[in-house]
Amino acid sequence: MREFNQYHERVTEIFRNMDCEKKTKEEKRVVIKYEGKIGKDIENVKKIASYISDSTYQKILWVAPTNSGKTHTINTLMSMINSNFSSIYCPSKVQNEQNSNAYDMKAVVAKSGHLSDTDVNENIRCSAVYDKAKACEDEIIRRIEEFGDVNPIIYIDECHEISASLDYRGPAIGQLNSLIDTVIENHGTCVYVTATPSRVLNIQFDLIIECVPIDYVPVAKNIEILEVTSDDNMLGILTEQISNLIRMKKIPFVRINDKKLIEKVQRNLDCLGYVSESVTGDDKTYHVEKDFFTRDEKLVYDNNIYHEVVLNNQLPRMTRDGKIIQAYFCTSLLEAGTNITSISGEQDADLVPIFCIPNANHCSPDSVEQLFNRIRYKLNNAMIIIDNTEYSKIIEKTLDEIKKISDVTIRQSSDDEVFVITTTKMRDFNKIKAECNKNDVLFTVSWTQDNHFMLTINKKMFKNLDVITEEICCIAKRNLNIFQNIFENLLQISDEETAYKEMDQILEIPTISGEKNNLHIIKRSGDNIYIDNDMLWKICFDLYLRQYFFSREKFYNDISENLKMPYSKKEVKLEFLDSKKISVFVKNEVINILEECKSEELKEQIINDDIKDPKIKAIEKNEHFKKMAKLVKLTGDVEKSFNIVKNNNAKNTDAEINTLMKKSIGKLNFNEKRYLEKLLRMEEIRWDIFDKKEQDVKTKLQLISDSSYWKLLKKAVESDISLPSILNQIEKSEALEDVTIYIQRSNNIRLLSKCTFDELDELDQLGIAGIEIKEALKLFNNYDVKTGNFCTKLIKDKELYTLQNNLNNALKGINPKDYTKAHAKRLIKSLFNIRKSGSNFIIVGLAKSAA
Repeated sequence: MREFNQYHERVTEIFRNMDCEKKTKEEKRVVIKYEGKIGKDIENVKKIASYISDSTYQKILWVAPTNSGKTHTINTLMSMINSNFSSIYCPSKVQNEQNSNAYDMKAVVAKSGHLSDTDVNENIRCSAVYDKAKACEDEIIRRIEEFGDVNPIIYIDECHEISASLDYRGPAIGQLNSLIDTVIENHGTCVYVTATPSRVLNIQFDLIIECVPIDYVPVAKNIEILEVTSDDNMLGILTEQISNLIRMKKIPFVRINDKKLIEKVQRNLDCLGYVSESVTGDDKTYHVEKDFFTRDEKLVYDNNIYHEVVLNNQLPRMTRDGKIIQAYFCTSLLEAGTNITSISGEQDADLVPIFCIPNANHCSPDSVEQLFNRIRYKLNNAMIIIDNTEYSKIIEKTLDEIKKISDVTIRQSSDDEVFVITTTKMRDFNKIKAECNKNDVLFTVSWTQDNHFMLTINKKMFKNLDVITEEICCIAKRNLNIFQNIFENLLQISDEETAYKEMDQILEIPTISGEKNNLHIIKRSGDNIYIDNDMLWKICFDLYLRQYFFSREKFYNDISENLKMPYSKKEVKLEFLDSKKISVFVKNEVINILEECKSEELKEQIINDDIKDPKIKAIEKNEHFKKMAKLVKLTGDVEKSFNIVKNNNAKNTDAEINTLMKKSIGKLNFNEKRYLEKLLRMEEIRWDIFDKKEQDVKTKLQLISDSSYWKLLKKAVESDISLPSILNQIEKSEALEDVTIYIQRSNNIRLLSKCTFDELDELDQLGIAGIEIKEALKLFNNYDVKTGNFCTKLIKDKELYTLQNNLNNALKGINPKDYTKAHAKRLIKSLFNIRKSGSNFIIVGLAKSAA
């Protein structure tokens, strides 16, 4: 809590300045000491109840360690405090199911747990996932309208997830925030509950309750940190270390927030003869079975680990076909709020939780603390496996690339630790940022007195959270002004509906650094362009966490201090495993199984997604089989598909699939195009519009919907580009990037035809396509911006070569492809209306959309 107290006041002050209407409240802090579990001492529970019951405090932060009995105490508080509506909200279905099984709470999850059928006079107690916050909010409003004084009290368990999961579960977090506002507006109380409060530093609380254990015992005796040297790959090291632990009769419990990496490690272990099981966010499905003797219905989760953790608070010892599990894998799914009390009833001290950090995006002391404390019995040791990328070498490589940019000055300190990079041009400044972002180099942005752009890189930098927050807020405000100016122009020259639609498209266009609208910080609501403070805070805190990956001693010390566990570290290299040989072995195994099953019957099973052969089922999730299945659906030829997978590496097979997909898209008939457009215009795809006679059409369109082209098709249709135009563009494009730029160019050209840009540099905000257009307009600028009329201009090869060179210089380090004369000609044809003049052509006007 020391770091939380250090930053909290400063961060909330910065965010109050972002929104001048927010008022400051005086914040109170209390400390409650406990022994064993919080709920064990009823006097402590009464103290917490008195604070929650006090109408002075509407927003309360309650901090207590994992395994301190917070949820059990909440259950007691719900009985103790008189409220017409008490509810607890959990980030994961696992935690919610555990609550409803263990306590007297109505479960509000999936399609079950309707609240509208309850009597408004009845005091309701419920447990809900974040995604069900809207249903609970509606019920609170119903009770207020019919009953009056409701006194709603809500508990947001694992509240750090509000920020951590914002990017991938935004709608659910939006529902939760709306519920919180409704509760506060109706004089209720919202209690934020967590063991790791750093993620809620941006929220102003009326009261902070910190529960401190007198007799805290760490979950393990020590943390072993393995640093993977940069010469080796994470896949090989993970496979080897897990194998070593298994041979030592230990049981690895590995957290990797990367489903593909989990699959690859499991595949390697399988080749070595080891049995493992995994659970990810895709494994929440269930079915209902009848007990053979009692005939009672019972819920069975399809995933073995998920079933045991949710229903029995334990890991399974065996697979469902009777094999002993030697290693467990999970994503962040089991990181928040779950309890693992044993392995099938046995509190096995040989379980080893392993937190894997393959890159900077996975580095978080809070996440490590959350995972290790999921285990509710004492362990010998825990482990962290982290990629040991050397930060100074990354910086040196980045600076070498920045030096190639024309108008750039680099000054360095006498100890070669600090580098100050200055430029006068926004274009070059954006290139510098793009190079830093590409290599995960952290930097500070500022402006000189003469309004030059300045960027500072520090080899040993660890910026304080308040400094990062102030800097990102400043950049966000600057970007907001740019987007507001564009929006005001659109509103002046278009009707509201058109302006809204075009502004939304602009907010989606990648900036020069490849990011979309600075990661969606800036949003639109009606005719208001605003900064989303929740997303802004997430970006600030994520950037702060990324520093830990390059400041490892601080990372290790913070984890050790938080968990009260000593650590030891060592560098590790591959000793006996060869990952490439294992991959070849796996491929050969899959190929051998497929070779036995090359039949028309297999073709039908693949096309109908109805695999019956047990051998094929065993490899159904393997990447080689998945690729063959795609090829079979595209070609209708099992033998040909098999040979492509057998005789090519993964990259060449993907290229073959991509080529066949383009051909398939190009050969769509009228009826298939009609259905495709219907599907593209749906918010959510519905396959029930096809009858049995149209199975072939459905299969073909399902393949397209699973391909990389689907998002581009969807984006094009939303941008009012005709389906025939985008299909034609896909068929003739060399790469996906060409189609993306075509869509951006069409959007930007439409914008150009309506807006006057005083400064062409503003086009840099519109991504690669915007820079292309800017370079073309600078070269062929004899036109009236308001009318779009040109003085006739003859374009010869010389002009095309000039444009080609200008484009390559402007987009150096941003666009991986080199421009050719053909690319330059294609840009001219898409941007301008032209007419032929022998082997040359003449520009006669600005195009209305890309050709």
